[in-house]
Amino acid sequence: LKWSSANVNPYWYAIGNSALSGSGTVTISFSTRRANNILILIKGASPVTASTTIGLRINARSTAGDYEFYSNVLSMPTTYATTQLTSSNNATATSATVGKFSSNAASVINGAIWISGGTANLSIPSFQSHTASTDGGGNTGELHLVSGLQTVGAPITSVSLVLSSGNFDAGNIYVYGDQG
Repeated sequence: LKWSSANVNPYWYAIGNSALSGSGTVTISFSTRRANNILILIKGASPVTASTTIGLRINARSTAGDYEFYSNVLSMPTTYATTQLTSSNNATATSATVGKFSSNAASVINGAIWISGGTANLSIPSFQSHTASTDGGGNTGELHLVSGLQTVGAPITSVSLVLSSGNFDAGNIYVYGDQG
């Protein structure tokens, strides 16, 4: 019997980053370096347009049905409502909704998206995200917990954050890969 250690490599490297300003879509393209997992950090994202959503696109795919995801959303209004927690699924989306800003454009989103599937294989990429928005003086902030997959298998060459309307006016995106 021969013992061996698990192949554990906790080393992560920066793939890219970008300011979130002046555009409704921000894309980070990857080099030829391999990664089994991808981590996207969203810091201080702010929209020009209130009540807009942030979507995730992998490899710029935007055909209806390219993403299937399940979300749990906790709204945080100033008074209790039975509709504060909602659960939904979507199998016809052109991007995976990973967050929503409040009814005030001063709302800010922070969060993370973890993608498994990597840059070197043809597996179906799956993702998990958790983001939270401040109310920014609007009617409600929201906590989004989302799990899903892209329905088309291909090595990942880019990731994009896309707004449902308007442009970003502040914030940053940071993308990391592991040592695939």
